[in-house]
Amino acid sequence: MAKRNMQISDLVRKVAVEVCRLFLAALFLFSGTVKAIDPVGGAIKIGDYLTSFGLDSLLPFKEIFSFGLAALEFSLGACVLLGAYRKYTSIVLMSETVVRGSALDALTRAPTLYGRLPTTPAAGLLT
Repeated sequence: MAKRNMQISDLVRKVAVEVCRLFLAALFLFSGTVKAIDPVGGAIKIGDYLTSFGLDSLLPFKEIFSFGLAALEFSLGACVLLGAYRKYTSIVLMSETVVRGSALDALTRAPTLYGRLPTTPAAGLLT
């Protein structure tokens, strides 16, 4: 009986991993596609981020960053979906998550060109 329970728990774990993998792939494919459809909007947003971080010297490259980010996200989604280059894809996904998380944390803690961003949903309602 214990062996059967272990087989069932292994099956549940494998199914959960595959569902999460497919969800992550769909998320990155969708995000990359949306960014590729509107690269000018992405460039404007990247320009806002660069300005808020004081990196005005990189503003001429915001369009290149926009196209590169769209291509990176779409490629990562495709690699996750197909299961290709699992080790390298995981490292790049983790790195992108850390970089974006750090940037978002810095934006919420420091004053930006928009003023101070709310750190909680309730704080946004009160301002």
